[in-house]
Amino acid sequence: MPQRVFISACNSKCPGASTLDDFYSILEKGDASFLLPVPVDSETLLLGTKIKPTASTEFSPSKSNEKVMRTEVIGATECVCEMLKSAELPESIIPDIPLYISSGVCFERQVNDMDWFSKALYASLSSKTNEEKNKKIYHAIPPLLALRTLTNSAESFVAQHSKLAGNNTTFGITSQSAYFALKEGYDAVHLGEYDMAVAGGANGGGISSYFMFKNFMPADSVWKESTCASFLLLESEESVKKRRINPLCEITGFKFSGDVPDLANNKNIVPFIHFTEYGKDAEVCILGSSFRESEYLDEKKCAESIWKEVYSLYPLFGGCGSAGVFMSIAVAIYFFKKNGHRFIDCAERDVFKRESLVRLKNA
Repeated sequence: MPQRVFISACNSKCPGASTLDDFYSILEKGDASFLLPVPVDSETLLLGTKIKPTASTEFSPSKSNEKVMRTEVIGATECVCEMLKSAELPESIIPDIPLYISSGVCFERQVNDMDWFSKALYASLSSKTNEEKNKKIYHAIPPLLALRTLTNSAESFVAQHSKLAGNNTTFGITSQSAYFALKEGYDAVHLGEYDMAVAGGANGGGISSYFMFKNFMPADSVWKESTCASFLLLESEESVKKRRINPLCEITGFKFSGDVPDLANNKNIVPFIHFTEYGKDAEVCILGSSFRESEYLDEKKCAESIWKEVYSLYPLFGGCGSAGVFMSIAVAIYFFKKNGHRFIDCAERDVFKRESLVRLKNA
């Protein structure tokens, strides 16, 4: 029998917020001073996107692990461990809980890597000796394996430190992948496969992200992105009643625009037009992170014609990438507590203009 799905615990981290209370303090004060302007050099950029570990070292990864963990992976690892502790779950049930995380590998990148290795293999065929052939292949493999390990490390390190050992799955690296990670976790609980699931995302705003932005966006566009991590504990109604807890909110709906719009006619794409009628049932809309100022203003203007009140992550956090949907939900939970809203929509628009929406109900 299908189960109602609640969010029973939440945790978020970003520069300036090493705890959930810090995160809510940023929302309360509207303080974005921790975000730097466009970086003047790579060193400044890296300093501006670090997630500082919590004061407690209880969940901090070991020094040996930190050497190969990106800052958002460390943030995600601490985020999940702290959240599970706050939920006061029996340690015996944690290994059975699945993890659905948006961070790391997407199929397009895997195909590119296969192409890279194929080219190295093809180039080696012209070698005159086996020694020369093996050297060419050997030199191609280590960077490939390093890329695979580093991009997919969030899931493996989070699982290792949190002991989550259910049907763990990594989704892609765009904001849309966060929607599908959440939907997969929701379905697992809703359909009765699991009583609980952890869903979340980790986004790395670093040098590679900066240069990718500069390559694809207009020259006058300002890069503004957060390294961040945000996770949710999803729980069935039956489990919530059994544990006698008060959940944070309930997930009641999903909407997805589906088709990828024709970006050549970008001027004709009206943000969130797919949600015009559906969106009127919610008091507030939390907009996920945009990619630049002009898109943020356009999206906010269109959203204000649908929802009574609109709040965007962009002014405070800039782009949140594969953590965007989960950051929006964390903000929605804060609004539920502060303002007592009944329904809040969390809307997201990715770089390909694909749109998604998650509806939440105050518990």
